[in-house]
Order: sequence, then structure tokens, then C-alpha cells
Amino acid sequence: MLDKSDEKRMSTTDWRQEVVWVCGPRLEGDTRESWLARGARKAAVSYRQIKALFHRETTDPKFSVGQRVRSAAAEARKEALAHARQLESLARRMDSTDPDFYCAEIDQALHAARMLRGVDRP
Repeated sequence: MLDKSDEKRMSTTDWRQEVVWVCGPRLEGDTRESWLARGARKAAVSYRQIKALFHRETTDPKFSVGQRVRSAAAEARKEALAHARQLESLARRMDSTDPDFYCAEIDQALHAARMLRGVDRP
């Protein structure tokens, strides 16, 4: 049964952003359709449902669809944070080894970590 907090949270969710998290980065050779299809598979929803959320054709999905998309997006954010931590750890190790030699790699690792955290945009 839905309580008021679940209903409010579902209605204020930015579904397009959630879909972007679920689908992940668009890879070389990806079309928008293949990218959305990958996200649909990850969230265990239909292509049509994820497409409607991405294009804002619907802002109030069925509860089970919303829960699946939000759960998959939360998992994607969790994985992105884990990767960001690994990159930051790598940058610290390179900095402690030889910061002058690895300065470009350190900058790249820290920039990638910031992108994964959502601080920077590509």
C-alpha cells in the first residue's frame, strides 16, 4: 500500500534524470534507441515505459515501474560513487609516488571522479 510520502516522492522525481542514470553513458555507436533499450533491460521495464519517462511523455508512471527505475538509478549512482572512490585512490597513490611525472594522469583521474560524482559535466 502506498503512503503519502511514497506518493509525494514519486510525483517530485525527475524521471528523465533517473533514466539517464539507469542508461549510463552513451557509448560509441549507440543510438538513442539502443541506449534506452539498455536502460530498460537494467531496470526490468519495457522500452516504451523508459522512453516515455525519458521524453517526459509521462510524469506519473505506474508505481511498480517507478520503483524499478528508481532502484536501478540508485544502484547506478552507488556504482558511480564506488568508481569515483577508486579513481581518487589511484590519484592519491600516483601523487605520493611521483606527482611531477603523473600530473596529467592525476588530473584526468580526479576529473573523471568529479564527473562520476556529478560535479563536472563532460
